[in-house]
Amino acid sequence: MRKILAIYDEDILYAERFAREVNRKTHVPFEAAAFRTLDGLKKFAAASPVEVLMISAETDRRAVREIHAAKTVYLADGRSAAGDGDAFCIYKYQSSANIIRELMDRYSETEKNPPMEGIRGMARIYGIYSPLGQCGKTSLAVAVGRILAGEAPTLLLNLEEFSGFGALAGEDYRSDLSDLLYYFSSGEYSSARLAAVVHTMNGLDYVPPVHFPEDLDLAKAAELPGLIRRIAAESAYRNLVVDVGRSRKITAAILGECDAVFMPERKDPVSQAKIAEFERYLGDSGNGGIAGKIRKVTLPRTACLPGRSYFDQLVWTEMGRCARGLLMRERGQLPPETEPRAGEAWGECRPGEGGSGRIPRRAENRRQSREQGAVI
Repeated sequence: MRKILAIYDEDILYAERFAREVNRKTHVPFEAAAFRTLDGLKKFAAASPVEVLMISAETDRRAVREIHAAKTVYLADGRSAAGDGDAFCIYKYQSSANIIRELMDRYSETEKNPPMEGIRGMARIYGIYSPLGQCGKTSLAVAVGRILAGEAPTLLLNLEEFSGFGALAGEDYRSDLSDLLYYFSSGEYSSARLAAVVHTMNGLDYVPPVHFPEDLDLAKAAELPGLIRRIAAESAYRNLVVDVGRSRKITAAILGECDAVFMPERKDPVSQAKIAEFERYLGDSGNGGIAGKIRKVTLPRTACLPGRSYFDQLVWTEMGRCARGLLMRERGQLPPETEPRAGEAWGECRPGEGGSGRIPRRAENRRQSREQGAVI
C-alpha cells in the first residue's frame, strides 16, 4: 500500500482538486486523500498512519500535532507562517505542478528512505539516436513519447547539450538532469528525487535537460546508463524514451540499455557513409548486438508553429504518423515482411525520390484534400 499524503484546507475544493492532481501523477510515490473536516482527518490518522500532512497554515498547531504525521507541510497564503519543528511551508497559490515538485524536493531532503511503493516492474526503454545532425531526432523522440504517454505512464529523458526544451516550452527550470546525476553519483537518488525534477507536457512527463553541457561529459562512464536503468527498474513508468544526443564515449552503453533504438537517417551518400561507419564501430568495439535493436527511419519535414505549441502539434503531423508506424512495427502489429508505402499513416514516412525531402505524392494528395474539406 502506498503511503498517505493527507490534505486539509478551509477551501475544500482546493484540497480535493490538489488531491486529484497528485493521484494523477504516476511519479509521485503517495496516495493523496483530501479531508473536509479536521475531525475526519483526526479519525483517519488514528486508524492509518499519515506519511505527509499538507494542512492550512491557519490551523491550530496543537490540533496538527495530534495527527502525528511523519512530516507536516503548511499551505501558506502569502502571510507569514512559521514552520513547526521539522515542518515547512509552501505557498499554496501556485501551479499544482510547482507545489508537487517543491513538496518532493523538500521531502527528499529530510527522508533517508523515501517510499518506493508503486513500483510496477522494468519499463521498456526506447532510444532515439543517429550519428547524423539536424535529422529530426528530438522531434521524433517527443512524438514517440507523446504517443506512448497516451497508453501508459511514460518519461522522456533528453541527453542533448542544447535541447531547446526550455525555450520551446516557455519554462525556466529550477532543477534538471544534472541534479539527478548528482544524486545518483552520491548515492542519494530516490523516487522522491525524481518526482522533484519531473515536468509534464500534454500528459508526457520529462526531466529537463542539463543547463550546463559539461555535466554530461563530467559524469562517469557508468552513471548515465546506471541512472537510466535505475529509473526504468524502480519507477512507476511503463515506458522510458531516451533522446541520446550526440555521440560520446558512453553512447554504446546507453544504447545497450535500450529495448529498441529508432535511428533517423538520410539517403544522401555522406549520411549513408556516416551511418555505415557507426555500424562498423559497433562491430569493432564489441557492441554488435546493438545493431539488431536499431530501426532506421527517414523522417518527413514537419512544419509546426514555434513555442510550446510545437510539441502540441507534433502528434498530428506526418512526424506523428511516422512515430505510430515505428511503434506498430516494433510491437509486431505490422508483418515484418510488409514494406510500408511512402506516406502511409501506419508505416515509416520517407521523403520523395532522390532524398529531396518532398512530401510523397500520396501524402500530398491527402493534404490537399483535407485543405479542401474532404473527409479522408
